[in-house]
Amino acid sequence: MDGQLWNDEHIDVMFYYFQKKAKYDTSSGYTFTTVDCIFMPKIDVIAKAYAELDGAATNIGNLEDDLCEYVKGHRLLCTVPWHLVDNVLIPVNMKDKNHWLLAVLSFPDRSLYVYDSYRSAGHGAAVKIEIDKLATLLPIFLHLTDFCDAKKDIDLTSHPAYKGKAMADKLDVVFVENMPQQILGSMYVNL
Repeated sequence: MDGQLWNDEHIDVMFYYFQKKAKYDTSSGYTFTTVDCIFMPKIDVIAKAYAELDGAATNIGNLEDDLCEYVKGHRLLCTVPWHLVDNVLIPVNMKDKNHWLLAVLSFPDRSLYVYDSYRSAGHGAAVKIEIDKLATLLPIFLHLTDFCDAKKDIDLTSHPAYKGKAMADKLDVVFVENMPQQILGSMYVNL
């Protein structure tokens, strides 16, 4: 496998396996679902459109509908609606670095956890831009899909992570520290 690059199809196959495992293996206490590699490009387009609108109200139509379909669990095979799980695994491709990182949307913590095995000059700023898009847009789409009404296992009025926050407020972001790091130019990490 040395010398081969991971591409979108590899990521989608791995995440399809995770979706099947999450949906059909009920023995685990960790409940999650995933999105595919098309999710982030849609976030990018919507973030750009919102920025160009400069706060003006509008509907970006099909792309917004597509993201709502992810939240409802209708977009992918073997996925479940987001209100039935505690976490959503989101692969994020840093195209200019040919690198993938993992963002985990945690509903119990109302946070976005970022797992990144690559550190270099300028990389952190690029990651922050991508993650900010998610932290800003995901709450909006949760609100549009009436996620609050459907998520019965968290009392959104008294839970400490939600108390005093509007559903559409930006998510807290946690960059997970002490991750094993990739060797420059390699797909492998130093353990």
